[in-house]
Amino acid sequence: MTVPNYGPTGVVDRGDTLFIYYGAADTVSAVVELPKSDILVVT
Repeated sequence: MTVPNYGPTGVVDRGDTLFIYYGAADTVSAVVELPKSDILVVT
C-alpha cells in the first residue's frame, strides 16, 4: 500500500480569513479559504 504525500505547505493570514495552501502527491496543489472563527476560539 502506498501512502500519498500531502499536507499543508503554507498559510496566508488576511484579516478574518485564512488561506491554507496544500499539495498532494507532489503533482497538484490547492488552497482552502476559511474564516478564522471556524477554527479559532478567543477567550
